[in-house]
Amino acid sequence: MSFIQVKELRQAGKLDEAYQVALQYLAEKKPTSEINNPIIAELFQNLPDLIWAKRALAWVLYEYLKQSEIQENHEAFFKYLTELVQLELPSSEVMVFDAMAWQIGKLVFELQKQEKIEYQKIDLLFETIQKFHFTKPSPAYSFLYKAFHKGHQGWSNYLEFANWWNFEYFEAADYLEEELPKNGKKVMALVEQAYIAYAKKLLEKAAGGLDRDKIAVFLPMLDALIEKYPRYRYPPYFKAKLLLAIGDPEDAFSAFLPFAKVKKNEFWVWDVMAEMFTNNPDKQIACYCKALSCSTSEEFLIKVRTKLAALLIETEKYNEAKTEITFVLNINEQQGWKVSRQVSQWLISTWYKEADVQKDNRILYQMHTPLAEQLLFANLPEEIAVVEFVNRDKKMLNFIINLKRYGFLKYDGFLKEVNIGDVIAIRLDTRSSDGYYTALTLQQTDKKPDNSVLKNFEGLLDIRNDNPFGFVENIMVDSKLLQEYRLNNGDFIKGTAIASFNKKKQEWGWKATHLERL
Repeated sequence: MSFIQVKELRQAGKLDEAYQVALQYLAEKKPTSEINNPIIAELFQNLPDLIWAKRALAWVLYEYLKQSEIQENHEAFFKYLTELVQLELPSSEVMVFDAMAWQIGKLVFELQKQEKIEYQKIDLLFETIQKFHFTKPSPAYSFLYKAFHKGHQGWSNYLEFANWWNFEYFEAADYLEEELPKNGKKVMALVEQAYIAYAKKLLEKAAGGLDRDKIAVFLPMLDALIEKYPRYRYPPYFKAKLLLAIGDPEDAFSAFLPFAKVKKNEFWVWDVMAEMFTNNPDKQIACYCKALSCSTSEEFLIKVRTKLAALLIETEKYNEAKTEITFVLNINEQQGWKVSRQVSQWLISTWYKEADVQKDNRILYQMHTPLAEQLLFANLPEEIAVVEFVNRDKKMLNFIINLKRYGFLKYDGFLKEVNIGDVIAIRLDTRSSDGYYTALTLQQTDKKPDNSVLKNFEGLLDIRNDNPFGFVENIMVDSKLLQEYRLNNGDFIKGTAIASFNKKKQEWGWKATHLERL
């Protein structure tokens, strides 16, 4: 008997005959007596002739596992797989192990297509592969991960599997998005899927007891991924969720910001953001108001409305709270859902019976959403500027921060009314086009701007040659102010002036914006 005979029978498709020959070949090479000395026994196990005999049988078993009828007959599959394990192939036989990875992965995929997944079989396969020696990294090893990952949501041993598999062994291709051949749709990179799944499982564990040790090990791995692959959108979100789970809202907020900026139009982003401000009801209300301002199907907003209602009740805004509760009741009725215990208790309270229902809470949302939007850009510096010009028709204003930083922007959505000389606090998108900026946050403020753009003045008014304007030293007082205050040449006046750029002279000057009546 020889390896060549077994191989020829196997390649001819005579598997049963090859199997019997391989068994006989292996029996011939095994030692006939019991060997009690483990060192000598190991030497026998690694004899070249015995390795060839094991290898011959291993490839026959592999061919059995490839057969479609064996894939469907799980009992037969596990029988041959068990025989393969019992061969105790050395780690050098990576070709056999890598080939087996594909067949085991295929079976795992098949098991997960069943209506009722038999996780005990997946557990058994996981237990088996831990005895194999795969090439790491390799396409076969990545395929094995992908197979077991497929059903991670319902598999209780997923974390143990992921720890054994070890995320260090992903291939370069695993870090790239895949494109489906049928429709060209982009699929998230396997690595991003893996880290997200692992984080989700850690968060699931939190419900029955937080595994802080696992989270402590995983967070630096997540940090490294976020830094190296900033194009991955969701890892920052799950980092924030994990930090929240271990009670670190400040770091969670910092981690969440990059993700929130990208997904700011998703209502659930603001729901998560609110969790980070449990000690600040105003910010929580702002986040929930922003969430309810996003375009979303009503059935998804029940929890957000309920949370907002609870905060409104605490602040005695009973009409607004009842309005939110009415929306919740309407959706429950439309969907045939039960009313929560919390809402049921509100319905029988005195304040609820006495409160008035409004058509909606849009005014409330508009009042609070600016604060929520400011949270997104809290890590950016806020700049103090003066309004130099206002175009109310286009809802545009010109601003001056200092004599080197100025421009114009659209104020609609931030301010209802604005006037020349008003002081505003702004956060700007760093990009600009011919002086036009996009405001990220914008609000009026009592803070003082730079001395180079706003100052107080007083002195005698000088109107020359019947001009419709005058000066107090180098400060121009325009005709509108002259008429409004009925000013004459030589009047003593005082007021506020802002810097103004003279395009003709290409230089900065000053113009009065407000005067005090004396």
